[in-house]
Order: sequence, then C-alpha cells, then structure tokens
Amino acid sequence: MSGYLHVETPKEPAQSHAWIEFHSPTHGWVPFDPTHDREVDERYIVVAYGRHYDDVPPNKGIYRGTARETLEAEVRTQVIPPAPVSTPTERIDALEVPVFAEVPERRPDRPLTPADIAAIQQQQ
Repeated sequence: MSGYLHVETPKEPAQSHAWIEFHSPTHGWVPFDPTHDREVDERYIVVAYGRHYDDVPPNKGIYRGTARETLEAEVRTQVIPPAPVSTPTERIDALEVPVFAEVPERRPDRPLTPADIAAIQQQQ
C-alpha cells in the first residue's frame, strides 16, 4: 500500500510512505507498518493498493525520446475531530421503472448475441 503518514507538526508536510497488508485466516486483511514496527491507524492515508510497491508508486510514467523529469509535491494533513453520529433515519425513494406488456423491439444497431438467439428459439 502506498500513501501518506500524518505528521503532528502543522508546518511540516506529510510523509510519503508505504506499508503492507497481509491476510490472516482468523482476522482477514491486517495492515502493518514494518518500517515503524506498528499497526496502521488513522494517521495513515491510503492512496493506492497493489501487489508490490512497483504497482503503486506516487509517480510513474513512460518517456519516449529524450526527456527530463522534475517533480515537486507537498501534501499537508490535519486532524479533523469526528463529526457527531446522527440518528439513522429511513428514507424511501420511488424509482421510475418502465413496465412493458411485451418485450420491446431490439434496436437495429445492436446485434443478437448467442444467448438472445437461444431465448428467441425457446419462445417459438
């Protein structure tokens, strides 16, 4: 996994960081930071998941011909107090679903699939 690690100093940018997630038969997917030897918590900000860090680097591309690269990025994070939990409410919205007495005609621009042909033959 790659992402950022929140830094407590407000004037300092967050650190680009990578950590692992392993699968335990009893606990499911467990994120862990071997660099800091600790469990991943709310200070970790996930940007991407991959099989290996090569799948999820913060900057990746392909050049053709002569090219030079310059990258400057800075991410700042801040802790936001959790919002109060509101009481769940039930909401029901009506959906407009067309009802057809018969199967509508197929658009001429869409060819029949083998499943369509088999369904037509069964109806006859």
